[in-house]
Amino acid sequence: MKKIFIFFSMLMIASVVYADEARLIPYRDGDKCGYADRNLKIIVNPQYDLCSDMINDMAHVMSSGKSGFIDSTCKAAVPL
Repeated sequence: MKKIFIFFSMLMIASVVYADEARLIPYRDGDKCGYADRNLKIIVNPQYDLCSDMINDMAHVMSSGKSGFIDSTCKAAVPL
């Protein structure tokens, strides 16, 4: 029983560490927003009016009153 608990604990820790590392965060530069990684390296240049949190490598963005979804490389998953 103890081994099973340790296994699931390690699995949970690994998934949290991976998810935190891969996550991009929105940032604002003037009146536009984009995305950066945890080391503050710019991944998606500021070009949107509104940016949501990136979840599972997808984020909701708005520009000029149009709404869409992008992936972590700024490719349109659902065009604006």
